[in-house]
Order: sequence, then structure tokens, then C-alpha cells
Amino acid sequence: MGQTVGDGGAVDRAGDRLERLVAIAGRLSTAGSTEAVSREVVDASAEELSAQRVAVMVVDESGDQLRMIATAGVDPLVVEVYGDVDVAADLPASEVVRTGELFVTRSRAELDRRYPVLADVPMPASMVVAPLRAPDGSAVGILSIGFAEEGREVDAPTMQFIQGLADMCAQALHRIRVEDQLREVLVQQRFLADAGALLISSLDPTEVMDQVARLAVPAVADICAVCLGDGDALRVAAIAHADPDRQPVVEHLAARSEMVTHEGLIALWREGEATVTAEVDWTAAVAAAEDAEHRSLLSALEVTSALAAPLVAREQRLGVLILMTTTSDRRLGPTDLALAEDLAGRAALSLANARMHSDRLELTENLERALRNRVVVEQAKGVLAARLAVTPDEAFEPLRAAARARRQSVYLLAEEVLRGAVDVAERVAGADRTDDEVRRSDVR
Repeated sequence: MGQTVGDGGAVDRAGDRLERLVAIAGRLSTAGSTEAVSREVVDASAEELSAQRVAVMVVDESGDQLRMIATAGVDPLVVEVYGDVDVAADLPASEVVRTGELFVTRSRAELDRRYPVLADVPMPASMVVAPLRAPDGSAVGILSIGFAEEGREVDAPTMQFIQGLADMCAQALHRIRVEDQLREVLVQQRFLADAGALLISSLDPTEVMDQVARLAVPAVADICAVCLGDGDALRVAAIAHADPDRQPVVEHLAARSEMVTHEGLIALWREGEATVTAEVDWTAAVAAAEDAEHRSLLSALEVTSALAAPLVAREQRLGVLILMTTTSDRRLGPTDLALAEDLAGRAALSLANARMHSDRLELTENLERALRNRVVVEQAKGVLAARLAVTPDEAFEPLRAAARARRQSVYLLAEEVLRGAVDVAERVAGADRTDDEVRRSDVR
């Protein structure tokens, strides 16, 4: 039996949308930032669905805040008030992140009934909010699409398009987060490699301590101080601030309190281990200032987190390395603690005139290679997922099977996929051969 004209039109529209999804996937695979991914998805949604307003919101690193990254048609008041919201808030976007479930409302009255707090907020007449699901199934953000029409019914093909776009957006965001994490590791490894080379290049510990302090900012922290044991107290041997305008402030503070007698730092120097304070109550520090000048200097720094690691070499405790962040977005945490301990060990060995060579450059090269390979595979998964209408995780299995069947690395096959050098469908189909068939072909 032949298809009706109406059916043919629907098939054509579905095919057109699939082609557009493939094109969007290709652009997302090369997007280099969360902002670029979000903007691509917002623009594609607004154009394809004739939406009144579109927004992409992403959960921040703390997991507690949902931030609006890109919008189209969203009222400025909404951006100002709801640009950053708590994941625990009683709002549609927050609910979708918490539950991982699709949210759909077909009228403004329905939205106001479910969320009275939004009654006076400029919102679309009907809307769909789709979760952006990470590979582990958790929601890392949302795609919100609003329509001007009251009571609009979102048909199945449109819903499939929205969910497909949301899945591709989530995959692209996951790829970028992986890249960012690997880059952070690379930054730390490069920093340690540079610090190691610097430490063994000089026999003047004072000069080296000053260089280490300046190398640590802004790569690791906003402020770095190196304190050396001097009798019963610690002496500030070097201090640096990431902001050149604040450098005189920290130097003045160091000059005022060159001998550090803080009980906690003294205890850490003599027998303690590295510690990190993710949230510093700097208000209390300012309140405890010695005088007005001291209070003014402390107020200018606004320290938000701090880390201290002992300088230990050959079982001798030589001093303390202190790292701090100020008003920047970053906070020191466990990964920074490990980095600081490594740096403190190297600095201590330099102070004891010890020589230590490390294999950091090779590790950096391996990490860079791993980053390139991972990025290529993640991009290929995105393209393949769009082409085969499956999730990115599901797309990896046929990709791996195809590579194994041809005794080819996944990375090399992924490169070919991205270059368009292979027919993806043919490769995947070829991967369906059984192991016996592969063995028989090998024998032949």
C-alpha cells in the first residue's frame, strides 16, 4: 500500500529535522565552551520551533546553583531575578534538575497554579523544560522552551526534537567539562614541572622562594606566601598577589608581621599536615586587626579560602607554604591540597639543597594525548548518536565494536568519522559481524 500525501509530508518534515539535528550535532562537537554550546542550542531551538523564549541553564560546580548561560526572548527582569537560582528552589527549572523529569505546562494559569511565586513574572503561555542528562543519568542543567500560544499541544515529533537537542546539549556540556578537568590537570602538571625546573636551577633558596610564590599566582591561587622557620616563629620569606595592584598590600602586611606567631601555623609547621579551609571567615580576621591601618589592609584582600602545607625535607620541618583565594570564583579544595603538598615538598628539598628530577614533562605529554583522544572520541559519539538516533552512550558501543572488528583503535575510527572519511552506517553495520565471521575472514 502506498503512503498518503499527508504521511509523506510528515516523513519529509521528520527527515528535515533529523538532518538539522545532525548539522547541530556537528556544530556542537566543535563548540569550545559551555557558553558556545548553550548559545548554539538556544538559537537552534528558537529557529526550529518558533519559540517565544528559550533558555539553557547549567548546574554549577557546587551542584547547588543553576545558572542561566544563554537565552533568546527572555524578559530582562527574568534574567535579573532568576539568572541564578538554587537547585532546591520551588521553580520549574530546579524541579527538573532534581527529578530528571520533563516538565510541560500548557497554559499560564496552570503554571501559576503549580508555582504561585511566578504569578507576577513575565512568562510564556505554555512551556517545555527538558533535563540535560549527564552520562550517569543526573541532570546537569535544563533546556527551557516557551511558546506564546495558550494551550499549545506539543506533538510527538516536536517533543522528540526537543529531547534530542537536550541530549546533544548535555553530551556537549559533558565533553567540555571533561576537557576542562583534563586541562586543569595539565595546568597543575605544567606548573609542577616548571616549579621543579626552577627549584633545581638555583642554589639561592631565598631567590627560589620568591620565584615559587610568583609562579603559584595566578596558576594555583590568588595569594601565595612562603614562611620559613626562624627560632620559635615563622618568617615571611616571599609573598605574591595575582593582582599587581594588590601586591603592595600583601607586601605591606608581610612587612608589618614579618614574624608569624599564629598558633595554628606554628603547630602545622612543627608537627601538622596540610589543611584546607574552603570557606574563610575573613570578617573575623578583619575584626581582629591590630589597628586601623591593619584593618584597612586586611579589608582590601577579602580572602575566601586558604590552604597551608608544611615544608618538609629529610624529616626536617623547614616552614609553611600558604595559598589563598580572594574574590575570584575559584575555591581551594582537596585537589589543590595535593598540589600544594607536592609544591611544598619540592620547595623544601630546594631549601635543603637537594636535587630532584621528575617525570612531569612525560606525564604532561601523556595527558595532552589523552585529552586529544578523548575529545575526538566524544565528538564522534555525538555525531554518531545524531546519525543513528541513539544516545551518545549507546553510540559508543557500535563505534567500539566497529573498531574491534577491523582491529582498529576507537580513536582512529573516531577520527575517520569526524573527517567524513567513512560511511558511519556501513562501519556500524560491519561491526555486527560475529566473532566467528571475523576469525574466518582472518583465516582467509
